[in-house]
Amino acid sequence: PLTAVGDVNTYALFAEGNRNLISCRGKAGFIIPPNLATDDTMKGFFGDLISSKSFASLYGFMNSRKIFADIKDYMKFALVTFGTAEECNFMFMLTRVEQLRDEQRKFSLSQTDLTLLNPNTRTCAVFRTQADATLTKLLYKRTPVLWNEASTNTWGIKFQRLFDMANDSALFLNAPDPKSLPLYEAKFIWHYDH
Repeated sequence: PLTAVGDVNTYALFAEGNRNLISCRGKAGFIIPPNLATDDTMKGFFGDLISSKSFASLYGFMNSRKIFADIKDYMKFALVTFGTAEECNFMFMLTRVEQLRDEQRKFSLSQTDLTLLNPNTRTCAVFRTQADATLTKLLYKRTPVLWNEASTNTWGIKFQRLFDMANDSALFLNAPDPKSLPLYEAKFIWHYDH
């Protein structure tokens, strides 16, 4: 019920299934993508894990050093543990198993911290070290996010999508016209090719 949203991915269904199988005093550990804590589509499930205090840890790795030899080096994965916990321990951007022992890279976030850092999604911010997390929390306590969707929109911010060739295709001409201009999307331009 909490992970079958958006573009459904089986890792999310697997994670929710694991959670439903353990007892209130049990624990479950498994390997999935770190998106469970960071993606907008997972915010309902992640928020429920945090509010029920049943998310113990997430240690995120990049496979750049080929921990899993048969998986592409750009793939990310996380060691996730479900179980009773007041705060959740996080580590991100690890490249070697030995880095799990580096206490300076580990940081904890409570439900209050997640609300402070990402009040609109309550997903987890990604930090490289405990110092980064501590500093960011201090900054956010002094200066909150630009627009907290749960409160007033002080700055009157509005977001809108510009044209794109997929959703707005009916607005574009199929043949050149002397009074028209070409449309260029980002995919048509390479950064270093004039």
